[in-house]
Amino acid sequence: MHVGLLLAFAASLPVAAPEPPPAPIFGGTVVEPGAWPEVVAMTYGVGICTGTLVSDRVVLTAAHCIVSAGSLPAFVRFGDDVTFGGTRVVAVERAGHHPDYCGDPTVCKWDVWDYGYLVLAEPVTDIAPARPLRVQEEWDETMSIGGDVTLVGYGRTETEPTHVKRQVDAPVVRLSPEGFEFQAGGDGIDSCFGDSGGPAFVTLASGEVRLVGVTSRGSDPCGKGGFYGIPAAALCWLYDETGVDLREPSCGTCDCLDTTLAEASRCGCGAADPAGSLFALLLLQLRRRRGAR
Repeated sequence: MHVGLLLAFAASLPVAAPEPPPAPIFGGTVVEPGAWPEVVAMTYGVGICTGTLVSDRVVLTAAHCIVSAGSLPAFVRFGDDVTFGGTRVVAVERAGHHPDYCGDPTVCKWDVWDYGYLVLAEPVTDIAPARPLRVQEEWDETMSIGGDVTLVGYGRTETEPTHVKRQVDAPVVRLSPEGFEFQAGGDGIDSCFGDSGGPAFVTLASGEVRLVGVTSRGSDPCGKGGFYGIPAAALCWLYDETGVDLREPSCGTCDCLDTTLAEASRCGCGAADPAGSLFALLLLQLRRRRGAR
C-alpha cells in the first residue's frame, strides 16, 4: 500500500466513536429455519443480547452485556425465536468480561476490548461451535475494505421487536488504529439494540465460516454502521478465564494475526513497495508490544 493511500486511510478514521450503544439487524432478513444454530440469546430482565457458542460450554459475547446484566445472567436461549424461551434453555454457571473493557466513549474512542463470556452449566454437544478467524491466510482472503461480513442477532429492526434471529451482509468500512476492531455497515445496513455481543461472520472460498467480529457499539438511531471487536485479540484472555484454547496452534499467542485491511482491488504487489514493507515492519513492532495483553 502506498504512503499516500495510508495517509488517506488514516485521515478517514473518526476522531470520536459513535454514540453507544449499538447493538437488531437493520436491512436484513429473518434467518432460514435452523440457520446459525451457534448464535444464541442472553436475556436479563427485559434486556437481551446476542452471543456465539465457541465451545461446547462457552459463549462469547460483549462485555457491556455482562456489565448491563448487573448479576449473573440465568440462562442462554437457543432457537430462531426466543420470545417464548426458545427451543432450548441452558443455565449459565459463570460469566466474566475483559479487564481492559472501557465503556466510556469520552475516554475510549477505539479498541474498547468489549469482550465477555458465559460458561454454561452443561455442555451443548449437538451444535458445532463457531471457529474464530485466527489464520493469516484466511484474514487476507476475506477481510478487505468493501468486503462483506454477515451480522447475525436477535435485535430490533426498523419496525420489528427483538427476540427473532435475523441476518444481514454488511460491508467493512475501516479498521481501528491498532487493529483490534473494525467498522461495518451504514446506509441502513446495521446491527442494533439486542444484537450486542453477536457475531460478524465471513465465509471462505471453501465454504467454511469463521467468526471475525463481536458486536460492540454503533449509532443511535441504528443504521449508520457499527463497531466489532476482532476475537483473535481476546483468545489468550478467554483461555486464561475458561481453559478453552481457540488460538492458532502454530502460534499459541494473540499477536500473530496482522489485521491490516486490504483494499478490495489489492493486486498482491505490496511486498515490492518499500513504503509497504516499512509499514508492515511498524505493524509487527506494534503487535509485539501489545502481545502481553
